[in-house]
Amino acid sequence: MERDTQAFLAELENRHGSPVLWRTYATWYGNSMGYCREYGVFFYFCADRFHYQDFERTPAILGLNFTRKKSPEPFVPYIGSFTTAQITATRQVTKAQARRVVAGTLAAAAIPSPSVFIRFFRQTVQMLLLSDGSAHFFELMDTKEFLTLLDTMETR
Repeated sequence: MERDTQAFLAELENRHGSPVLWRTYATWYGNSMGYCREYGVFFYFCADRFHYQDFERTPAILGLNFTRKKSPEPFVPYIGSFTTAQITATRQVTKAQARRVVAGTLAAAAIPSPSVFIRFFRQTVQMLLLSDGSAHFFELMDTKEFLTLLDTMETR
């Protein structure tokens, strides 16, 4: 498994012509264009951009993989990126609010930051508003590390 990870990272660095400087996994991803990945995306910083992409996933329950009876459509990965300069705002929002934005029933800019009480009792995700008006939602493995990275980039 470790060898596969190293090969994948080497392929990314080759594709972008730059080392992967930071990486994490988002266990849930959604955006204001109506796209959602319930099982997340790989999120990384490389070549002065944040990149994200999903992976093909075989159905599994308790670690046991299941094969599909009919042949599935060919998997096409969802890949995107944005620069730090494109990020106009970032804040935590509830996952329920993020789902409403993905569904098109709520404007991302209208979402207030949740109170401490709400953050304690509700599942939250990190919302990134971009200069093009789009919003991206990441349920990050380590939100504090991501925010620290953003802070260091803003001071450059």
